[in-house]
Amino acid sequence: MAITMNYPHSYAVIFENKLPIQLNTPWLGRHGLIFRPGEKIAIIGDPLTVPNDPRRYNGKKSIIELAKLIAAGQLEVLSRPGGDKEEDNTTVPILDADGNVLPGCRIEF
Repeated sequence: MAITMNYPHSYAVIFENKLPIQLNTPWLGRHGLIFRPGEKIAIIGDPLTVPNDPRRYNGKKSIIELAKLIAAGQLEVLSRPGGDKEEDNTTVPILDADGNVLPGCRIEF
C-alpha cells in the first residue's frame, strides 16, 4: 500500500496575509517572517500547535500571537497537516506542475 503526500500540504501550515500592507512577525521562525500583502507562506511543521523552540521559556508565544492574528482576520489558515484540504494540493496552489514555487508564495523551513 502506497501513501501519497502532497508537498507542502502534508508537512506545512499554509497562511495568507489578508492585509493590504505587509505583516511583520518577528517572533515567528528563527529570524521572524514578513508576510507581503496577499502572500501565501507555507511554514514547515505546525506553528499553531508546536512552539518555535520548545527549549525556550517563552516558546509558546508564537502560538498565542498567531491565534490573535487569525482571530483578527489578518492571517488566514489555508491548509494544515491532516486538515480537510491536505488531500488536494490544487485547493491552495503553492507549487506549479513542475514543482516551482508560484509567484506570491513562499515555503519557510
